[in-house]
Amino acid sequence: MRGVWSPVILAVVLIGLVSYIYFVDSKRDPSGTTAKEKPFTSVQADDIEEIQVKSADNETTRLQKMDGKWNVVEPVQATADAGEMTTIASSLSSLEIQRVVDENAGDLKQYGLEPARIEIGFRSKGQKDLRRLQIGQKTPTGSDLYARFPDQKRVFLVSSYLDSTFNKNTLRFAIAAFSSSIATWSMAWI
Repeated sequence: MRGVWSPVILAVVLIGLVSYIYFVDSKRDPSGTTAKEKPFTSVQADDIEEIQVKSADNETTRLQKMDGKWNVVEPVQATADAGEMTTIASSLSSLEIQRVVDENAGDLKQYGLEPARIEIGFRSKGQKDLRRLQIGQKTPTGSDLYARFPDQKRVFLVSSYLDSTFNKNTLRFAIAAFSSSIATWSMAWI
């Protein structure tokens, strides 16, 4: 009797496995990834001419690209670090929405978006108005940040590395440029 049940059980398990592969697994994307929404599809990093950053410490810095070089124009005037600005512009042009959390969020405070912790605005060539992105708190796992566009109630997730990319105050932009200048000057003397 025992010899009859073993092949029957194995056959049922095999049929279940084949059914799973056929009905469920075959419908998945073979690359294992799904295309993520890019909110700024037409933006090229090199075309960004102005960036405005409101950092978590509530300081607003406005930067402009003039003759191919980035400068802090408000609240003080100084040269901005080209590397920092390239990173910010590239991050804006390649920004991806990881996942939508709530299409019509009622309570934005729970996401750290009322008021927003960080706000970044930018303008590309040929545009009059700044396009804005608000960033709130990190998710409980810390892997993403809550974000939204100021004119929408939709809350979505962006990668958490953007916190350190966008959360900069005026001093960070100016010191980075000053440090780069000193490094260049010292290399010239070596």
